[in-house]
Amino acid sequence: MEEALQYKETAQFIGLPTASPRSHRDHGNKTGHALTFKTDHSMGADQVALPMLEFSEALSDADLIEIVRTQGSQRLTAIAGRSTVSEAVSDVLVDHGDETAVAVLVGNEGAQLAETTMHKVPINLAIAKPFKRRW
Repeated sequence: MEEALQYKETAQFIGLPTASPRSHRDHGNKTGHALTFKTDHSMGADQVALPMLEFSEALSDADLIEIVRTQGSQRLTAIAGRSTVSEAVSDVLVDHGDETAVAVLVGNEGAQLAETTMHKVPINLAIAKPFKRRW
């Protein structure tokens, strides 16, 4: 019971659906989910979420895509700044992200962007420089 509650609290902080830790994925460690930990409720949600979104390897592309589709700009920018961003996540970020998130994504050398995704990038002053380096 405590494990499920911890997962639910953590999932809410980073914007994931609040499924139980054992049912969230059908692969990996069956004894618990990597995101199960106690959070300090005196901290703001973004103080927990943003570093997890940018640095956690426990998040799958499906997790990241769900977060991109449902969360705000700061969280999308954190995802755009990950050391690696797959083509699938990049495509959804370009569709849903604001200027800041897209500029971070395009400037991220670890982000994989398909040519079709690059054609969807809105070019403006914030994005022009990193975009130019990619082409």
